[in-house]
Amino acid sequence: MTLRQVAEHGDACNVNEEMPYDAGATVSERAAVVKRKYDALRQHCANLGRPEDEVMRTHFTVNLQLAPTEAAASKKIDAYETSKSTSPGTRRVGKPGVLWGSPEQMVEYYGAMVDAGTQYFVVQLEGSDLETIELLATEVMPNVK
Repeated sequence: MTLRQVAEHGDACNVNEEMPYDAGATVSERAAVVKRKYDALRQHCANLGRPEDEVMRTHFTVNLQLAPTEAAASKKIDAYETSKSTSPGTRRVGKPGVLWGSPEQMVEYYGAMVDAGTQYFVVQLEGSDLETIELLATEVMPNVK
């Protein structure tokens, strides 16, 4: 229903995988969820006679935590207290709603989202987490094609 309303009235469609994240899901499985949502949006646009490129396809990450290696990211997420987050969404969903990993893992993840049809990313970060901000800006996004 919401995607039909977006197709009829919206300028952008902001989606993500099911929340909280399924820790056992692969990157390709996660991207398939996003692709299904974009495919539904495309179909609604077609049914309404609206060009699909009039609706920007965006992807939302509730909270992102990066560290130089997967092991360091695992330690970081173990120590992260979501109850102290500045994000109401992060406080509500808790650690299962946090996307975390190394830059290499996130390049793969966000690349798969581009392949699924994402045109623009909205990524929520903790303002005090300078490591994540730096790694996202220098090692992740420049390498997402």
